[in-house]
Amino acid sequence: MSAAKRFSALDSLRGISAILVLCLHIRVLNSITETTFIRNAFYFVEFFFVLSGFVMYYTYSQKPFNKLRFRNYLIGRFFRLYPLHFVMLVVTVLIEFFKLYIASKGYDVQTPGFIDKADPAYLIPTVLLLQGWMNNVPSGAFNIVAWSLSIEFYVNVFMGLLLFKSTSTRTIIFMLLTAIPVALLCTGNHLLKNEVYRGVAYFFAGCMTYQVYARTQHLKRNPTLFSIIEICLVLAMYFMVTYLPENNFKSPILAMLFALSVWTFAGETGIISRLLNIKPLLTAGKLSFSIYLIHIKLWFCFTALTLIIARITHFNITANMVINKELVRIIPTSNMLTGNLALLLFVLFTAAVASFTYKVVEVRWIEKGKRFRIKEPAPAPQPVTTT
Repeated sequence: MSAAKRFSALDSLRGISAILVLCLHIRVLNSITETTFIRNAFYFVEFFFVLSGFVMYYTYSQKPFNKLRFRNYLIGRFFRLYPLHFVMLVVTVLIEFFKLYIASKGYDVQTPGFIDKADPAYLIPTVLLLQGWMNNVPSGAFNIVAWSLSIEFYVNVFMGLLLFKSTSTRTIIFMLLTAIPVALLCTGNHLLKNEVYRGVAYFFAGCMTYQVYARTQHLKRNPTLFSIIEICLVLAMYFMVTYLPENNFKSPILAMLFALSVWTFAGETGIISRLLNIKPLLTAGKLSFSIYLIHIKLWFCFTALTLIIARITHFNITANMVINKELVRIIPTSNMLTGNLALLLFVLFTAAVASFTYKVVEVRWIEKGKRFRIKEPAPAPQPVTTT
């Protein structure tokens, strides 16, 4: 298999998952955001972990690991993951100051500045990407979606250490790092956060999924059969996310389904895989990291702007509503057409901003990170033998 291979269908699925998580946090009356499927879309973070383990193990397991490659690996991961996190942390701190300011001007602020998950005591753990690991820090400190980044960052470090081991040893460790957290998750163990169990188990489940894929990729896949399998997997994901009862087993069951889906769609054989290769979905995949990290702050900025507009013009675009005993800020539309149109406009706006952060933050800092890498020495020339 070519080391340059891109799993385009998986890229698109990553983008779709990021948009589903966005829809989970954006509340629009009479839209898909209020369906049970979207209200349960937080389960697609499991998909992120499985997919990340699959792609990371594929990318870095092709060559023997050594200290130089490990050093370059850590630099690459840091400059890939951390800069946008830090930028959004700075944005969040500025937003918290803004909350204090607009509250002093008499505006109704749903959550005052620098309290709850934005308590200054949680700032240093969040800077160090430890908020997902520490029991005394909310996993969603300062940016509620960044907990998964916190888990992934250090799991990536540990995977780099495992790459020094033999393939058979890695496989055993992957199995243990999947099975033990899943068992603890199913039994409701709270020694560590559930987020830790989820992140560790599903990332290394993704690593094992790639191992299975690598051993089966040579098998001939029938396009008709795999079209049926892909359609069934999509329907299964929808119905299980929507209707599977909420208990300690739902997350691991969905993770197994996601692992099977990653293996299936990595082959890009069926009709759904072909549909996933259209440009808008590939673009969503490219922007997925930015979409995932920035959408919460964009939603706050939008709702804050509507409060200011309402104060000046007495025209309310958003409103506070109690839904399932929770006070939420929502766009109150009158029917499904206007509701979903309003949601689509916000998704497109988020994608536009994500395109900016992708180019200005993600790509730029990835390139800067390359300056710190040490070039690997060229292989020694093989002696020429004569007969």
